[in-house]
Amino acid sequence: MGWRSRKYGPECRRKSGALWFLRRVTTICLCSLASLTAIQDTATAGQGYITAGMGGGPKALNSYQGIIYAPFGTFAEDGLIVRAWNKAFRFGYKTSMQRVMNVPISAIGLSIEVEAGYQFLYPQGRVGVFGGVVWRDHILTPDDPNSILNKSRIGGSVTLEAQHTLFSDYGVMGSANYIQNHDQYWVNFRPYKTISKAWKFGLDTAVLGGKDYNNVKLGLFVSDYEFSFWTKKRIFIGGQAGVQFSTTRKKETTPYLGLHIGYLF
Repeated sequence: MGWRSRKYGPECRRKSGALWFLRRVTTICLCSLASLTAIQDTATAGQGYITAGMGGGPKALNSYQGIIYAPFGTFAEDGLIVRAWNKAFRFGYKTSMQRVMNVPISAIGLSIEVEAGYQFLYPQGRVGVFGGVVWRDHILTPDDPNSILNKSRIGGSVTLEAQHTLFSDYGVMGSANYIQNHDQYWVNFRPYKTISKAWKFGLDTAVLGGKDYNNVKLGLFVSDYEFSFWTKKRIFIGGQAGVQFSTTRKKETTPYLGLHIGYLF
């Protein structure tokens, strides 16, 4: 079993990888805080939204923080929208190396994404088109030299979003995203009912995949539930829960759960 000592490496190597990841996350959080302060100082020039969330299941976890900003107007108008995200995720997979089959790999990833686009409003809904740049890097334990995740990569992204009111309190919303050079895609479709003329409840469906995986998600979601603290700031929460099906050769079904919160300024 010599492959194990060469590939897994000493304990200090795993610790240094974790410290690297923590330093990256700390740096991004500090930069995001500085950017947020600058945006709030000029909030009268437009409208912004800060959001964060986390979720996953038994074999994968992810979290994100983002800033969405309409510099020349509000989200209820046609116009330019810019967005910035930092994301972290943890997952695992199995591969073959040095004649050993099904070697388990633990992956920790970090992503920084910046995009800009334009939204068009019409009486029954909205459509938004965005383009941007995505940087991602991963720590693999043990090292997997043959994996596409072994090196940091920069790629372009294209996103299409839409929301349409069908009749009364019923509607649909969805999004589609593709990241070039990472060869990853995400398509989400959500029919919903508006409750109390504010928050939404409905079906959460998605198809997502990449070079080595293809998954289908099916569940329920709630979004835009609004409340405020003593400061009267507008805060929104939501979540989703369901099951995820793998459509690759190795069939797997796992539950997923997510929670997100946002602040409008």
